Amino acid sequence: MQHLLLLFAAHFLNDAALSVLPPLLPLLVEGRGLSVPLAASLVSIQSIVSGLAQPALGHVADVVRRPWVLPAVLLLCGAGTAGLGLAATYPALAAAVAAAAAASGLFHPLSASLVRALAPERAALAQSMHTFIGTAGVALAPVIAIVLMNGPFAEGLGLLGGLLGLLAAAVVLTGTHRLDPQAAAPAAVRRAHPADEPAPRVARSQAVNLALLASGLFPRVQAGAALQVFLPLYYAGRPEGAALGNLMLTLYLVASAAATLLFGYLSDRAGRRRVTLLTQIAAPLPVLAFLAAPPAWAPVFLALAAAALSATTAAGVVYAQELMPHRPALAASVIIGFIHGLAGVVVTPLGALGERVGLGAVLQALALLPLAGVPFLLRLPETRPPRAEVAPRAAES
Repeated sequence: MQHLLLLFAAHFLNDAALSVLPPLLPLLVEGRGLSVPLAASLVSIQSIVSGLAQPALGHVADVVRRPWVLPAVLLLCGAGTAGLGLAATYPALAAAVAAAAAASGLFHPLSASLVRALAPERAALAQSMHTFIGTAGVALAPVIAIVLMNGPFAEGLGLLGGLLGLLAAAVVLTGTHRLDPQAAAPAAVRRAHPADEPAPRVARSQAVNLALLASGLFPRVQAGAALQVFLPLYYAGRPEGAALGNLMLTLYLVASAAATLLFGYLSDRAGRRRVTLLTQIAAPLPVLAFLAAPPAWAPVFLALAAAALSATTAAGVVYAQELMPHRPALAASVIIGFIHGLAGVVVTPLGALGERVGLGAVLQALALLPLAGVPFLLRLPETRPPRAEVAPRAAES
């Protein structure tokens, strides 16, 4: 249990540290003399390194499997966070952001593998709790930014980086860094050397299944990302105003976090494919109902839409790992990082389209997008958690 709690704490601090950048941009523009495009480019660097490049980092996590990786990643994230407060030039800021983003991109698939190894029989529920804690860190980031803006900026970021350093020490002292990330994989996989590959036919089949899952989930992730980003703007153009839009965004985030816990539990009991398919097919209905609902009913349908769109945020990670057991970190990185990072990139042209035709029309079209992923999901096999508990072993040095 202490190992899981440490991973949860690491996820909380990692995501809080990474998410503090966007709300700090005004301070960087004023205090570091950056232009708005240069400041925005820091967020782009963060998204590309931590999201789109995450499969490469997940591959590194699978191949290395050495005891020092997890604490080293936390130290790197802490150093990048502290460096953000010390950097005086744009290249130095970009380097600090890239370091923290690379650490986060490696942390997420590695921690996802360890969470699954620690709770193999309730992998999706444990992953949902892990995701929930990370979301709490993201939600706290604006509060941290407000404190930093009204206090010693560099010292505050240094403190946040120092907390990540202390957590790295706790990981070492408790032996969490010695756990085998593949402990929940089949015995034949655990006995194999990390660099070994399964038979070519098996490897191709696993890669195809991972590609099908990613292709199936991406339309839902894209619809959810667009709704989350555009929700305040959608209300800003309505009589209710932007203030209500921010309240609705909070409701959306809370409902999404709760859905990861609920559907993680259900997928452990009913099967990954069944829960993924049913929620994917049902997702358009509450989104369309929210867009057409009178103000009194809009919060109800928005909460249901958030639950449907976020149902497999965590369970999908475990599904990917079970479909590709030889490379659990790589599998997790494709779901956690790549498709979410790609969805974030696509939101920009969708915003431009919304400016031309209206956000309401764009959101109505996106509501149907999850159905485009159903044919891919139908080709996937079902998986379930193992019946017998698998104790995570210490990784070989």
